[in-house]
Amino acid sequence: YYYDEQIKNRELKIINDKYIYPDGTIAASRLTMDRAFQNIIKYTGCSVEDAVYMTSTNAALLLGLGNKGRIETGCDGDVVILDGKNEVVYVIYGGKVVYKRD
Repeated sequence: YYYDEQIKNRELKIINDKYIYPDGTIAASRLTMDRAFQNIIKYTGCSVEDAVYMTSTNAALLLGLGNKGRIETGCDGDVVILDGKNEVVYVIYGGKVVYKRD
């Protein structure tokens, strides 16, 4: 994780995917987007389609990214391909494969 290197010189612990200060205060989360996606389905019981909308279209709209969050002509062509367990298999960014699971 990116932040793991940054906290090595601080008094933070990693407990259950959270960065914790010595007094027990949560400093930050280590939750990744793919795990957040899985948690949405697991804890709300929503459909994969609804979870995709929540984590892509809604996020893009909230951030004002009009050319992201959907597959349409004129959009960026960013796509994440999942397997049957909703784990990332491919990431396509700008129309090019930038990640392929081994």
